[in-house]
Amino acid sequence: MAIHDTAATALNSDNFLSDEDSSIWWPVRSIEQHSLSFHTGGYHDDFFSILGIERPDTLDRAVPKRKAEFLAGRYCAREVLLRLGEKKTFVDICADRQPGWPGGIIGSISHSNGRAAAIASRDKSIVGVGIDIEDLVAPRLVEELHPQVLNSSERQWLNWGELDPAIVFTLIFSIKESFFKALYPLVRRFFGFDAISISAIEPNSRRAHFSINPQSIVGEFLPSADYTAHYHQPSENSLATCVVIAGETQGGR
Repeated sequence: MAIHDTAATALNSDNFLSDEDSSIWWPVRSIEQHSLSFHTGGYHDDFFSILGIERPDTLDRAVPKRKAEFLAGRYCAREVLLRLGEKKTFVDICADRQPGWPGGIIGSISHSNGRAAAIASRDKSIVGVGIDIEDLVAPRLVEELHPQVLNSSERQWLNWGELDPAIVFTLIFSIKESFFKALYPLVRRFFGFDAISISAIEPNSRRAHFSINPQSIVGEFLPSADYTAHYHQPSENSLATCVVIAGETQGGR
């Protein structure tokens, strides 16, 4: 799929969207994915109608940056839904402001600083998916934030040496964000960074492994096991992660 004819002409003339359909960020089976870059300065309200994407009333008073991010994310979502053969290709906004995917579909959307992506699946063996895009956290913020995000065992990764500490911190933070997105639709309860613990990072395969903290509320829903996250660096200063949870949860769907 690609930005089509009149939409391509209008959008490219203002340099708003740059389609990246051929870029596979995460080598995960049973999901469709779409990513792109966008330029907030090229955004115009008419692009919603040009792309045929519904603009919710909640965006009426939003700043252009927020509208551009929403449109780019929903465009990616529409592309993955089209590939799954869905007739309903708009992702609603639920009462808790989470994306409302069509029945039988699970998915996730993320955007950050000019990058947007979406994934979706209809595979019944998958119970949750989550993605997250982050700008690399500045070193001074790593020092400030790591006690809130990393547990004592994870802090060793900052001195690992295989990856820059800013990449390590951003990676762990992003995996925890992706995990939250994957599980929240199942539990409908908020939980913190202490729900999981990163146990291994594999730069060559761009994977990381994590385990569930059985004492957290997450332990009520997921068994103790080795879970895998995938990551990708779409640019030198950004990082994107993906968590796919397969199998039955202990607390039911």
